Amino acid sequence: MLKANSKIEVQTTAKVQRRGEHEIAITTGPVEDVWLPLEVRLGSTRDEPRLDVSWFTAENSRPRVLPLRRILLPWARPNVAPAMVNHIPEIEGGDWGRGKKVFFGEQAACSKCHQVAGEGGTIGPDLSNLIYRDYASVLKDINEPSAAINPEHLAYNVERKDGSTEIGVLIHNNQDQVVLGQVTGKTLTIPKTNVVSMKASAISLMPEGLLKLLDVQQQKDLFTFLLLPEPKANVKAVSVR
Repeated sequence: MLKANSKIEVQTTAKVQRRGEHEIAITTGPVEDVWLPLEVRLGSTRDEPRLDVSWFTAENSRPRVLPLRRILLPWARPNVAPAMVNHIPEIEGGDWGRGKKVFFGEQAACSKCHQVAGEGGTIGPDLSNLIYRDYASVLKDINEPSAAINPEHLAYNVERKDGSTEIGVLIHNNQDQVVLGQVTGKTLTIPKTNVVSMKASAISLMPEGLLKLLDVQQQKDLFTFLLLPEPKANVKAVSVR
């Protein structure tokens, strides 16, 4: 439903019902991966132009606000599975399955802090969305972890009364205790009575040089796991006699 404070005209492939100069109803049915083209033109007015957009369904006639995420620019295109569009020369020859073993293995120890598809630690950011990122930006994040730190995973320096300092991502902080997630993947609980000060660190908890622990093939395998979705299992033909 479109309502304006001036004359309204629309161009679309859906069914259009005019309910006056200032109001138009559009009816359409959902089709997977097909978006509705819509061009709206408002007439001139002395007041500031206003357009109200709402929607309802055949099952529920209550008008609801149309979320902004439903409104896309003309050059946007429906989502295409990354496996269909991603070709990354830098990881040519990488193996997704071997990369998963690198991610969850002890050598790189990525999974102690990060998770992919619900598996792994939660101290660092979830890496499941890396399939929508490019190789260069992910490489920079690994090589320069302190260049751009996720604010939800800031490391803190906590000074104890004995002069020692503990570093970790702040998981809990209340009047009784501070709980830090450490680079080992484990948590450390410090009683508040033993805390002198607590300051956010400008350095990421993730250490630099992690890729140096891996050979070239392991790096390609790891990036294949991070940047591409899990390949569908090959189904072999079986002859039954």
